Amino acid sequence: MRKKTINASKYFILPLFLAFIMFLGGVSMSAAEELAKVIDKSNCTQYKDLLVPALYRAVERGDFVLNTAPKLNYEYKYDKKFLEASEKNAGKFEVDATGHLIDKKTGKIPFYNIYGRPFPHLDPKDPKYADKIMYNFQWNKYRILGEHYQNKVTWIDNKKGEHRYIWTNSYELMMTGRPPGQEFSEKDNPNHYIKMSIGMNMEPFDMFGTNQLIFDYMDDGDVTTFAYVPSIRRVRQSSGVVRSDPYFGSDAWQDLGFMWDGKNTWMNWKVVGEKTMLCPFSQVDLRHTTEDPDGTYHFNYAPIKIGFQDPNWKGAKWALLNVVWVPRRVIVMEQLPKDPYYAWGLHINYMDKETDVIFMKEIHDKTGAFRTWSIAVYTKTVTPSGRDNVGMRDIQMTIDEKARHATSGWVQN
Repeated sequence: MRKKTINASKYFILPLFLAFIMFLGGVSMSAAEELAKVIDKSNCTQYKDLLVPALYRAVERGDFVLNTAPKLNYEYKYDKKFLEASEKNAGKFEVDATGHLIDKKTGKIPFYNIYGRPFPHLDPKDPKYADKIMYNFQWNKYRILGEHYQNKVTWIDNKKGEHRYIWTNSYELMMTGRPPGQEFSEKDNPNHYIKMSIGMNMEPFDMFGTNQLIFDYMDDGDVTTFAYVPSIRRVRQSSGVVRSDPYFGSDAWQDLGFMWDGKNTWMNWKVVGEKTMLCPFSQVDLRHTTEDPDGTYHFNYAPIKIGFQDPNWKGAKWALLNVVWVPRRVIVMEQLPKDPYYAWGLHINYMDKETDVIFMKEIHDKTGAFRTWSIAVYTKTVTPSGRDNVGMRDIQMTIDEKARHATSGWVQN
């Protein structure tokens, strides 16, 4: 009987080498090359590891169909000036036992302007790793200095589609995170505000004139809200704890703005993983916008189409139809409220590793049961001088799976 010699390198070493490469990449065999152009309920099982659990279930039952792209046609990252300023902050700051950002030299909360990320270099072994990511997340937002935007908040029923809306007109001023020459001194900001905002309801008529004035502080000062109700001609002050209550009866709440708009010290933060996932962008191409002589620039938001706007769409009325899903490396971040009166329990955030933006969030109720999830869609728009809107979302969709209802925060140009 003739024996056949087996080439071990062909049958064993090469497969082991390929398996090792797959392990290093953290996702099965080059997701960018194998990714289907469309992911729906017919093929979603093979992409389960690339989808947030709530999104996977939505695709599996036909609520969503995902249009994908292997990559963006631009770098989704912060501008060079901001990143260089961040490097100068290395080693200057720390997070104390209570979760506050402190000056490393003085051990006190810094009431002065900080431009750039407070923590440009992060160590996953650092006990405060998660807290430092969240402070970077906040300072990424502050770099825009201030904004004026109109937002259409839409109530979406899975049978009736859009059945209610509020049109808001909002202004926000950041008191820190400002570049040299535009900072506020401590004398200019004696109350140590970190940001101030005012939101005015413009439509419908029965909501017109219902306004909110909000002050957030650098220290332990609670987020202070003053609400004016024109029908009774009264101003009501409320504390930060109500920021977890439904916004005018919607599926969202104030702390959910920008996927997280509360004080970091209200939460316990924990990084529980890192992986490659499909993340939502309004388009894969770079957008351009204009800049006024005074430095004001216009975000030029990409148009987003929602399920209820297409009479031929068979999925969920809140599905995002023309969003493109692109593989990105994300950090999985848990947040758990410290206050027992906070209306929600565990939050699971899926954060872009490079920019810290939160693409998606799964939220559990006080019993620990999954209830709500939120999607924020981003793009990159640049001005002739190189300024950009990285980190600013085009639309945010919050879905209550138990009620089968959703609310969109739809930023308008």
